[in-house]
Amino acid sequence: MLDRIISLVAPHTCLGCQSQGAVICNSCLGELSSMPSACYRCGTSTKGFATCSACRKVTKLSAVYVVAKYQGLAKDVIWKLKFSGARAAAKDMARAMAPLVITSENMIIVHAPTATSRIRTRGYDQARLLACEIARQTKCAYVPALVRLDQKRQVGASRTERFEHLSNAFRLTGRVNVVGAHILLVDDVLTTGATLEAAAVILKKAGAKRVDAVVFARA
Repeated sequence: MLDRIISLVAPHTCLGCQSQGAVICNSCLGELSSMPSACYRCGTSTKGFATCSACRKVTKLSAVYVVAKYQGLAKDVIWKLKFSGARAAAKDMARAMAPLVITSENMIIVHAPTATSRIRTRGYDQARLLACEIARQTKCAYVPALVRLDQKRQVGASRTERFEHLSNAFRLTGRVNVVGAHILLVDDVLTTGATLEAAAVILKKAGAKRVDAVVFARA
């Protein structure tokens, strides 16, 4: 609510064209360096960002939707959200993320939780903001189904190191029931995929029928 009030008094300026009203306007969103539909692990061209048949043997993620490359304007808007307190950027980013997603009647939107130390620093979890906006735009249910236990920063770590750090990083919250559900995991950036894969393992063990993911950018 406070962010909305401030936006009315001092509206955001688009990082791309300097127009007022959004952190990134619809026109500039459309000009981002788009990612082709492909398997997130090996880059093989697939339909609907599906994981290829070979990579499905080593991951629980059925598809990972990606809006843009982590560079230029896409990188700038993510930094604005994560490090400049511009919560409104989540709404703008979700406008580009939501249309990529192939929804279903039993889809549940779940965010990949950020380390609590980062949440305390920022005052919010950017992945949760994105998940709530995507849920609103797709009219799917949002459920905060995961809690993050691991607090190690993953920046600079290799895929193997990330997997080791995150092997026991998540657990299901309370009495959340995901049995038979189609889960859509939400995060801001995809680097190695270790975070999303670790979260997907927990959700599949809990009975989820399918786990997909959507991110704004891929590094």
